[in-house]
Amino acid sequence: LQRLSGRTFMKYSLARIYQLRENIAFMKMMLKMAGPFSKFTTPAMLFYLIYILLPRTRENEFIRNFSVAMFDWWLAVLSLAAAFSFPFADFRFRRVAIQLPIYRNLMKKKNVNSAKVFASKHVADDVTQATDVYFRILERE
Repeated sequence: LQRLSGRTFMKYSLARIYQLRENIAFMKMMLKMAGPFSKFTTPAMLFYLIYILLPRTRENEFIRNFSVAMFDWWLAVLSLAAAFSFPFADFRFRRVAIQLPIYRNLMKKKNVNSAKVFASKHVADDVTQATDVYFRILERE
């Protein structure tokens, strides 16, 4: 044990590589969702600006309180939209979400529309050509 304590070398860790892949996949998913969510948060920020910019007078009290209520309501709607959109952003979430009835119905409707595209894809006649696709996919990763 004392002989090994001073050595430094690169370790190959399969678990670490899978963790890095998961982190990269998660970041890609978040980048895919960042654009729409940044657009959807602008109304909430507008309601907040109305509350901040209007002076505290008796005439503006209703508008200020209404803007706070709309800000809270918009954030609640946005959080629900985020929760429902995760399974559509990545296939890993779809496997878990398919157990919920609402997602199962949504996925069935989505798969019916995509079945036409899937049926028109080319299927290889040559077996070696079909197996080469698997190795090309592995080379990309």
